[in-house]
Amino acid sequence: NEGSEFKTLYAKVGELIKSHKPVGGESAFKYVLSELTDNIYQHSRFKKSFMMCQAYKNKKYVELSFIDDGISIPGNFEEHNMDFEGDWDAITEAVSGQSTKDNYERGTGLRSSLQIYCEGAQAEAMIVSRNGVYYKKSEDTQLYRLDDQQRFPGTLISIRIPMKAENIEIYKYLE
Repeated sequence: NEGSEFKTLYAKVGELIKSHKPVGGESAFKYVLSELTDNIYQHSRFKKSFMMCQAYKNKKYVELSFIDDGISIPGNFEEHNMDFEGDWDAITEAVSGQSTKDNYERGTGLRSSLQIYCEGAQAEAMIVSRNGVYYKKSEDTQLYRLDDQQRFPGTLISIRIPMKAENIEIYKYLE
């Protein structure tokens, strides 16, 4: 039951961060953790997945990462007969809010999660899925194509958040 698994995961993460203020505030952290974990359960068909969070005090940032061995963002788009130019394009479409769900009011979790931290805290984000790489820092977005030897099975989402990030008002990033 993914609902109870998420509650267990969140309780464990909550215990780990009790002694630290979550960067960007509790609302931002909870929202992003919830949305990205939910995406893994709903879209990836993973066998294994991990959520990792580490504070680098000397470098003054926190790295929040999600990784799964599922079908990948481009693979999910293919299964739903959605057109895209290359794997980097499928990632860009997903970040822009394109959804594989029938409910077209959905599809905003990845977009809003990146906006909350990239715009709200000047974080960096990288998404690697199959042969595509999406990297965002401030207003700069870079796209890369991995060759088949570098192909990444599944999806990796990593967000590098400055420790100085104050409480982010998340509702201005939600539609």
